[in-house]
Amino acid sequence: AARAADGVAALSGALQAIGSSDTRLALLVALDALVGGDWGLAYTEAGWAPLIGALSQSSKAIVLAAARAAAATLETPGGRDSLANGRDLLLVCATLWALSREHASLAAGASAAHVALLRRPAGLEADGEGGLLAPALALLVEVADEPRFTGRLAAAGALPALLPLLQGEHEHALVVARSLSPLLKDDAAREAACTTANVRAVAAALLAAEREEARLALSLALVELVDGDFGRVHAAGGWPAVVAALAAAASTASPQMASLASGAFEPLVSFLPAEASALSKAPTQPASPSALVDALALHEAATAQLLPEPLKPVARESPGGMMAADLD
Repeated sequence: AARAADGVAALSGALQAIGSSDTRLALLVALDALVGGDWGLAYTEAGWAPLIGALSQSSKAIVLAAARAAAATLETPGGRDSLANGRDLLLVCATLWALSREHASLAAGASAAHVALLRRPAGLEADGEGGLLAPALALLVEVADEPRFTGRLAAAGALPALLPLLQGEHEHALVVARSLSPLLKDDAAREAACTTANVRAVAAALLAAEREEARLALSLALVELVDGDFGRVHAAGGWPAVVAALAAAASTASPQMASLASGAFEPLVSFLPAEASALSKAPTQPASPSALVDALALHEAATAQLLPEPLKPVARESPGGMMAADLD
């Protein structure tokens, strides 16, 4: 009878109006009793307000009951769309992930919340919600690295939600790349995400990255996305993308190699043409060492044609009958 008389809605309204934590807890206990521990009924009759209020309190039993209702709601498109406030969505997401470590059934709802959060970057940067994207990405780096959560995130669509964040400004490129790597280990999700547009987005972010740490993370994400397919990297970003990926990998060998790779990166990228027609068309299969040597020789010969006349090697007959370069 009380529920039919909008008791749930009344208690939910009171929760939003009262700031005292003790009074709020008393209201939550009363609301919990009214719905018989079924916080899904609280959502049905009063929306997200009672669930948000419950997740913000210290009673573990109430928090867990509300979390289960929130997770189930977030697994439906309508439930996700109904949570319009970005800060509330981040609160729900973080709470569900924290509880998922002991209650694995909540991971699906946490993944759905996280993907919903990432799909609304414009909303996250809107007035009153600025700065939410960075903590959302930081939380994703943390949970995506746990194998028990990776599959849930991939199934929820985390890869398609993350990759567009690399387009345009690359402020969050490092944390996005760190999140991508573990998710790309899911073969089905990787194959679905390996589109021309996505490969180009990662390649462009790699070439735009200024920090060596970001270059390494993005290069790893790039080669994992294409599953080591040189042709796809070349097609997406030309030789500069290939060189950038190789230089980033070389930088991990030793501090000295890192210094060499860092110093050589920009001169090499500026020297190499970006277009696929620069040396030859990218092969569909990995080139053999001899083929690479031949390509470099071809490029060296082409470069020699551009040198000033006095610097061009002049062939002359050696005493033994062989041709030699006269550099005098």
